[in-house]
Formats: sequence, C-alpha cells, structure tokens
Amino acid sequence: MGDGELHKGHRQRMFKKFVENGINCFEDHEQLEMLLFSIYTRCNTNEISHRLISRFGSVEKVFEASIDELKAVKDVGETAAIRISFFGEFFRVLTTKKPKNISLNSSKKIIEYCCSLYTLPTSREIIYALYLDSKLNLISQSEVGRGSTDFANLDARTAVQGAIAADCVNMVLVHNHPSGSSLVSNADINTTREFADLLQKIRLSLTDHIIICGDTGHSLRSMELMKDIWS
Repeated sequence: MGDGELHKGHRQRMFKKFVENGINCFEDHEQLEMLLFSIYTRCNTNEISHRLISRFGSVEKVFEASIDELKAVKDVGETAAIRISFFGEFFRVLTTKKPKNISLNSSKKIIEYCCSLYTLPTSREIIYALYLDSKLNLISQSEVGRGSTDFANLDARTAVQGAIAADCVNMVLVHNHPSGSSLVSNADINTTREFADLLQKIRLSLTDHIIICGDTGHSLRSMELMKDIWS
C-alpha cells in the first residue's frame, strides 16, 4: 500500500476524532499534527510532527524553538518555521492576557499573579512589566525582555512606553530563572536599581521585582534587598 493511499482521508478522520472526543483524546504528536495541517496543505504532517518532537523533546519545546532551529529539521522550510514560531508566540500572549479587576496589593498576590505568567514551560528568561494604579490594581502588562537560559536584557524604553500608555503610577518587574535557581544575581540587583532610578526621574515607583523559579516566586522587596528603592 502506497503512502498516498495509506494517508487518504487521514485529515478528515482526525477532524472527526476531535469533534467527537475533544483535544484530550490526542497524543502529543497528534495535537501538533493537527496544528501543522494549516501550514502543510498536502504532505504527511504526522512524520513532520514526529521529527519535530524527536528533535526538541516535546510539543512545548517545539514552540520555543527559534526559526533557525526549526528550519534545520527535515521538511521544515522557512515559511513553515516562521508560522510555527508565530504559533508559539501567539499561545504565550494568549495565556498571559490579564483578567480584569486584579488587586496586587501584597507580595503574596503579586507572586501568585506573576507565577501565572509562566504556565507554559520555557527555557529562556522572559521579563514582564506590570503596570499598576495608585491602589495597586493591575492596569495592563507587557513583555519587556527575552534572552537565553540564564540572562535577559530589560528593554527599559519599551517598559517606560508601556507605563506611559497605561497611565500607571506603580510598576512591578518580573522575570524567570529557567534553571529553577532562586539565587538573586548581581545582574538582577543592578537592573532593579537602575530601573528604579529611571522610574523615579519620571515620577513612577517600582513596587517590587519578582523572580519566578519553577512554580514559586521570590520578592526582592520581601527579601529586604535594596530597601531604599521600594515605593
């Protein structure tokens, strides 16, 4: 039996399976395969799905991969790599959309909310800025830095532009340590102090800087580091 005959009607069967049973009935490679249908209109996405998961280790890691890394996989061209990368960014944005009416008026609440920003596994440091009003209610948030497994540069300009757009009074910085280490680095301290000084010049206050390690968070303010900078 030829490959074309074997896979004839495969996509229709997959669609029917989803409609009747939902996404939880799919194996990881099948979930990825379904997404790839929209990228590859004719070829066997099952094989490509298996190659991607074999190369990167999991579906989550596939969507974390860079465009160049994706292009290195057989049958993943530049256009497909860009689209897969876009899916990854889209999912991350979707999962970090803020609910309404969130009060972040304690370190516990801030840490709980910040942990929710990193529900998708990632091997890279990602920095977010949270924009708060005078009562420490969340107005909005934005990604303001992304780097490697152990370092990310804060884009202070983007963070300040977001603060101005939100018309906020207070801000919280948050970034993750993909390694799971709770150690506060000199770079973490220097970045925090420099950014707090910058905000002070434009009459904004830095409320806290949270470091997320796995499913837990650590507040630099609660650690009583740099006591002079906190609002």
